[in-house]
Amino acid sequence: MKVQVGASSDRGQVRAENQDSYLLMNHAFVVADGMGGANGGATASKMAVEVFETSLGDATDHTEVERALREANAAVHRLSREDATLKGMGTTFVGVVIDGENQDHLTLINVGDSRAYILRGTEFIQLTLDHSWAEEMIRAGKVKESDPASIASRHVLTRVVGVASEVEPDMWSIVAEAGDRLILCSDGVTNELADPEIATILAQGHSAQSTAEALVAGAVAAGGLDNATAVVIFVEGEAQHPDAKVIKSPIPVVRVAPEIHELRSIGTMVGRSHHGPMLGAIPTPISKSYFRSLATAFRIFTFLLLFGLIVGLGVFGIKTYANGEYFVGVNSTSHVAIYQGRPGGILWFKPKVVSTESIATSSLSTAIVTKLQSGVVETSYSAAIQYVNNLKSLQASFASGGGG
Repeated sequence: MKVQVGASSDRGQVRAENQDSYLLMNHAFVVADGMGGANGGATASKMAVEVFETSLGDATDHTEVERALREANAAVHRLSREDATLKGMGTTFVGVVIDGENQDHLTLINVGDSRAYILRGTEFIQLTLDHSWAEEMIRAGKVKESDPASIASRHVLTRVVGVASEVEPDMWSIVAEAGDRLILCSDGVTNELADPEIATILAQGHSAQSTAEALVAGAVAAGGLDNATAVVIFVEGEAQHPDAKVIKSPIPVVRVAPEIHELRSIGTMVGRSHHGPMLGAIPTPISKSYFRSLATAFRIFTFLLLFGLIVGLGVFGIKTYANGEYFVGVNSTSHVAIYQGRPGGILWFKPKVVSTESIATSSLSTAIVTKLQSGVVETSYSAAIQYVNNLKSLQASFASGGGG
């Protein structure tokens, strides 16, 4: 089996450093997304792919693939314990290894939420299962994908390479076909591009390298909130599905939860007609009603956003009007005070005391006190200060017998 491989990686528009790593060997391809502080993430992903490469060597058997990943996990974990600045570092890991004897057989191995997809004919399928709290709760039926709890916790991973002394990867055996197109990618791609967008780019790519570059560039242009990395694999040869090039945009997407074969316990799958997880699983297509529900949700969201904006502008306008003046009045201790706001307030915006003066109402004339009790409105704080100074002069005059 001949394959064409391309890879691309970008730090995105927000991150200061690219903590993703990828590996291209003759027979093995990996994407790793590091995490764990300023230095830890980059170190974890780089070490994981380097140790995996060294440990795997020319081996292709699924037991050797698993052993190589476990050695990578042990190395990352050991360094995180030895270096305090790298404590808690870890990395996701998704890889494909081509079998040396049956070259149309691939071993897929995964830990974390970096993903593997395959485009076969007009089917675009997510092969891996995210090891995140949200995804596991969704699969268990305990939360829905749209629940705020699942959205907020989608990046809380339940399995990571290097965080613990041991790691349990998911492994699959896939029978590849001529014309298949696979992608391994970090969540910097899948968070920014929806599955139909990824599928369309994958289908329209002229080469594995240009396709990988287009996927990463698309993710960065769509927001680029995280590092984005993609490894694209084209299985060469004439496609077994003659309609492979007649792909509508967006491509109908089928999400599957593939059968997870514990390869190390069952060995080769003798007696099984195994044609890859897509044919051994029950697909759940994203139907037209799904897209209609998305459109409805978008309209509701737009209405709520506009309504909130109008209400917010109204509240802001009322607040600005309510606090746009100053007045001189009488406080609870019968002293003169300067207030910001309107006498009596407007709705829930009540006037607030800016300063309390030493002028007692008992030292002023009855006419002035009556006026103050209603509030003497001024256009600015300085004008209110001037009015108070005038009161002080009147107070002095009244005390000396000149006022009445």
